[in-house]
Amino acid sequence: VKQAAQRQSTIAEVAQAMKTEVCARLGGSQSLCNMWVDTYLPEVMRSLAAKIVSSNDWWKICAI
Repeated sequence: VKQAAQRQSTIAEVAQAMKTEVCARLGGSQSLCNMWVDTYLPEVMRSLAAKIVSSNDWWKICAI
């Protein structure tokens, strides 16, 4: 159970890092961008983050 919880937090961290990167590239208001990402992309972000975390290649997404 502990490992699962740790994995969840890692996925959340990756999703947050991705969100920060996406928002930085889009420019404009960080809070507006966060709101947009939270509203429209949570499932996409979560599934993508889960796949990336399992492959340990999440940083490649942020480097694109």
